[in-house]
Amino acid sequence: MVNIELYRIFITIYRVGTISKAAILCDITQPAASQQLKSLEQVLKVKLFTRTPRQMVATDEGHELYTKVSDSFDWLDFVSQDFVSGRKEEKPLFNLGVPMEFYNQVMIKKLKDLPFRLSIHFGTFQELKEKLETNTINAMVSTQYLSLPRVQNKHIFTERFCLVGSTSISKPLFDLKNWNHAREWYMKQDWIGYDNELSIIRRYFKTLYGIRLNLHLKLIIPNLHTILESIKETNGVSVLPEYLCKESIAKGEIILLYQPQSPIENRLYLSYEEGVSNRILIRSLLKLFD
Repeated sequence: MVNIELYRIFITIYRVGTISKAAILCDITQPAASQQLKSLEQVLKVKLFTRTPRQMVATDEGHELYTKVSDSFDWLDFVSQDFVSGRKEEKPLFNLGVPMEFYNQVMIKKLKDLPFRLSIHFGTFQELKEKLETNTINAMVSTQYLSLPRVQNKHIFTERFCLVGSTSISKPLFDLKNWNHAREWYMKQDWIGYDNELSIIRRYFKTLYGIRLNLHLKLIIPNLHTILESIKETNGVSVLPEYLCKESIAKGEIILLYQPQSPIENRLYLSYEEGVSNRILIRSLLKLFD
C-alpha cells in the first residue's frame, strides 16, 4: 500500500504549483518533498509532473491521478480536521477581506452558525487584492475575477445595479432607455461616485447604452453606504447595488429613477489560494452562500 503522505505531497504540489510551497504547507523540507514525489512516481511507474522555470505542470497521468484521489483525500482531511477541531475549545481563525457594504447588508445575516472564528478586513478591491497576494488574508470577496496563479474564484453572489436619486428630483417624463432623449437629462444631474474612475457608473452606461460617458462628479465618496446617505441629504444621483438601497426606496427616503428590464448585474466571487490548512474553512464559508 502506498504511504498516504506521498499522496498528500502530490496533491499539494498539484494545487499550489511548486515543491517549495507544497513543502511549507505540508511542514516538511523541500528535499523531503522532492523525495516523496520521486518515491510516488517510482511506485506508480509514471511521471506526474514536468518542471518549468516557474512551476510544476502536471502530466496527463498527473491529472488523471489527481482526479481519482483528490476527493477521497479531501474527505479524509475533513474528517481528521473536524475531529481535532471538535476536541479543541478554541476554533480556528480565518482572515477574510470583504467590501464593508456587502458585509453589512448581505454577509452579516449569514454568520449565526459559523463553525470557526472570522477576522474581517475591510478595504477597496485593490487593497484587499494586495493583502491576499501577501497572505495577510486567507480569502476575499472580490468584485472582479482574479486571474492570479493558483487563486481559485467561486461565484457566491450576483448584485444588481439601479439608478437612484434624491426625493427632490423629478423623474424624467420620457423613457431613459432611449439615449438620444436621456443624454441631456443625465448631464444635468449632480452625480455622486465611488471614485474618479466612475467604476460602477461607467459600467451602467456601457451596459445600457454601449457608451463610455465622461461625467463630472459633484461628490467622490469611497463608501457606497455613505453615498446612499448623501443622496438622502442632497440633490444627488448615483448608481448603487440593489441590495444596498432597496430598503431606502421602500421607505421613500430616495427614489428609483430607472431599473432596466434586463438588469445590470455584476458577479461577486470568493477568491482564495487553496492550501491544506484552510480547505475545510473555505468549504464552510462557501456553504454560507449556497
